[in-house]
Amino acid sequence: MTLLLFAISIIIFVSGCLYHGTKENLLTVVAIVGCLPACKSLVGLIMMMMQRTKSKDYYAELCRHAKDLTMAYEMVFTTYEINVRADAVAICGNTVVCLADGEPHDKASFIETHLTKMLKSNGYTLSVHVLTQKDKFTERLDSMNKNRESLERGIDPSRNEKIKGVIMNLAL
Repeated sequence: MTLLLFAISIIIFVSGCLYHGTKENLLTVVAIVGCLPACKSLVGLIMMMMQRTKSKDYYAELCRHAKDLTMAYEMVFTTYEINVRADAVAICGNTVVCLADGEPHDKASFIETHLTKMLKSNGYTLSVHVLTQKDKFTERLDSMNKNRESLERGIDPSRNEKIKGVIMNLAL
């Protein structure tokens, strides 16, 4: 996608130069403005290339415990202060639980506060917990599945997906 976005800007720039015989034309401005989404995509690509992924078995185990919960995987939450990798996020009713496996406790608690604040500013008052150990996270998933009916009582079924969308917009 990044290459395609840069290619479009280059094609517009070259076309403008060939047609007008100079780089000083309106198509140059269009090509420069077209570089903005390409650069944003490049930054996202670089950030994702710096991350290391877990094994398929690791995620298979998480999926076994998640069952039908609304889930998101392999995200990096960035703030001005810190970056935190979240291996998984589970959403059920008014509860959001993240797995930041191996992250220090201070980073986990910072991102917990940050996510709570950002979700609240998007109109969702939720209980957000960031766990740093996989076994505690899988126990929490089992508990959420067991109590799913009570957690989602009186809540629109599409709400979990909407919350997931907000969380994915906050992450890389």
